[in-house]
Amino acid sequence: MFPGALLPISEALTEIGHTAYWVGPSLIRLIEGERPVSFALLTDATQAQLTALFASAVPIADSRGTVMIPSPAGPVDATPLRPNGSILDELSHFDFTIHAIAYDAREDALLDPFDGLADLAAGRLRAVRSAADRLSEDPLRGLRAIRLVATRGLKLDPELEFALADTPSGLESIPRIRVREELVATIMAPGVGQAWPLFERAGIAGRLAPNVRTNAGLLIELLPCELALRLSAWLIGARARRALQRLRFSRPIVDRVENLLQLHPIEMRAEPQKPAAVARLARRESARDLNAAVVLRRTELRVEGQGSGDAVDKLERLARALTELREENSRAPRTRLALNGQQVMDQLGCGPGPNVGRALGYLTEHVATHPTHNEPDKLVELLQGWMAAKPEA
Repeated sequence: MFPGALLPISEALTEIGHTAYWVGPSLIRLIEGERPVSFALLTDATQAQLTALFASAVPIADSRGTVMIPSPAGPVDATPLRPNGSILDELSHFDFTIHAIAYDAREDALLDPFDGLADLAAGRLRAVRSAADRLSEDPLRGLRAIRLVATRGLKLDPELEFALADTPSGLESIPRIRVREELVATIMAPGVGQAWPLFERAGIAGRLAPNVRTNAGLLIELLPCELALRLSAWLIGARARRALQRLRFSRPIVDRVENLLQLHPIEMRAEPQKPAAVARLARRESARDLNAAVVLRRTELRVEGQGSGDAVDKLERLARALTELREENSRAPRTRLALNGQQVMDQLGCGPGPNVGRALGYLTEHVATHPTHNEPDKLVELLQGWMAAKPEA
């Protein structure tokens, strides 16, 4: 179970009289036969003693004096015990019982004071001692609990589920990036449909993005595992840009989600029976975004129980028209644009990015049907018109 490459670290500590306990989610992965990429260790050695003992140790800027020790098996975060504390004291402050397990490599023994192994076998997520106390110590633990439901298929202990109701009140104290990481891990997980109602019942989804739709989890789960697409499903009807910027998402993700939501519902953006309207839509938007918008709307209608009807019919006719147009364009000979990428960026006033690709796609498709327009002044004029038609960011 235990990687031999880690033994020299714990042996180096115990040989000079220090304790060494392997702990945390990485230990659970080892127990389940998986291979973690990083590890955690608790010891009664101080940070100074750790850096003196391990020449390659790198201090981490935290309040506990943790150091990172490189190893062939992966990085090890070694954290000193609290002053006058014991391993039992430390484990009593862990979040969940399945994490409050320690392995003593010297004794080749597991310490499981809170029956975490039994909870793991039962597929149950239970807080160590008091759920309310554990969540109040770190409100991020509420999001972590929901993420573990999504990623591991665990069931929340009733006390823990009840305590989740107080999680939103502490969200503002958590760095946005840490909230984003938990949200992304949940939204991309195979069990997001099971976990998402917990976000809604606890008030977390609404706190992160007011006015979001209810029951978004089922829609998200049925979509391809693509971040921008799944975020779009969550944020239908909400102020997406503001919510994503507050969570420190990258600009390309923010821009793409907003564009997908501006296209939604896609069947209202062009009349399928009007080739010119379909062509204009295809010139304005990338094939990637149009395909994603169709998938989003098709899945939404399915979730809403609309397997047939005017919206479904119009959507499918538009999807076919867009596909036929792309196939027709792919067979047509390509003409080299009279403007290159750098000239387009100069006109847009930006560097490389998705908007440049959309602009080039728009110009290329226009020239395919209007070859005489392929000259610099005309393309600049077309580009300026395209920019003016794009909604403000």
